[in-house]
Amino acid sequence: MKCLLKIIFLLLVFDAAYGQKSIPNIWAYGTDSALVITKRILLTEPNNAAVRHARAQALLNNKENEAAHSELLYALDCLKNSNIEQYNVKGIGDMLYFTFKDYKSASKTADYILANSPNNIEGMEIKARSLQRMGLDDDAIKMFQSLLEYAPRKTKFELYVIGGYSSSLGDSYENKREYFKAIQHYTNAIEFGYDNELPYNSRGRCKTFLSDFRGAILDFDSALAKFSEKNDFYYSILNRRTYAKGALKRYAEVITDATNSINSAKDKSLRAYAYYLRGDAKHELKNNAGACLDWSKAGELGEEEVYAMIKQFCK
Repeated sequence: MKCLLKIIFLLLVFDAAYGQKSIPNIWAYGTDSALVITKRILLTEPNNAAVRHARAQALLNNKENEAAHSELLYALDCLKNSNIEQYNVKGIGDMLYFTFKDYKSASKTADYILANSPNNIEGMEIKARSLQRMGLDDDAIKMFQSLLEYAPRKTKFELYVIGGYSSSLGDSYENKREYFKAIQHYTNAIEFGYDNELPYNSRGRCKTFLSDFRGAILDFDSALAKFSEKNDFYYSILNRRTYAKGALKRYAEVITDATNSINSAKDKSLRAYAYYLRGDAKHELKNNAGACLDWSKAGELGEEEVYAMIKQFCK
């Protein structure tokens, strides 16, 4: 009875307040109520994008992911004839991008925002990140450059956000193997205050590709120092530093770092690569038996290329 009264009350609220511009946050009252109310509204307003967005949120709460995604796509199709507020459009884009990883549809949502407000920061961000995820890095670079031009940069937080855009711009240049340009943008990100493990790791990776192993090690050191808890991302960075140390023939350190990854990383591909690196170091230190055992273990864990080493050195 109580639940029925709540639904009746909310239906009355909707009759008075809903529309193409905005809707009450009805799914906060409970998923079942939201599903009943949005279904009723859509019987008479099937092209109401705001209501379809709310229904998608309720379906997602109910773990009906496929239905939620379909509802969002319907909402997206309704946007061309809709005047709902920008925050609702952004909400649709955010759900498509973050929840469903539907970057093509998220990009279309951004197009709607930018058609109505060409310099809208949130629209440009959804567009830039969607383009990058789709591998369209040339277009993503242009959009990130626009973000850097129009985004505010007065407060410390705004500068941090600008740093995130610079780091993402670096990612697109790195994807294009333009490592020198990528390094410049990662450096800008750090200087803007985007001082976390991501730009240091990415800059170190680019330096590795350019054979600047000493500089790469310093960046990987900085990235590793940012972790309060060690996880597989930590050990992936540690493996990169281990590789750079191997390139500089610092084999004792390679063995120490690789052993750390072998003992602690959860992802078996990280452990496989660490065995491979440790085997190389042991081989260089004339411990051929130890190298062959490490390479064999790397092969067991999925590092196929070690078998060329085994054929050559482990007879």
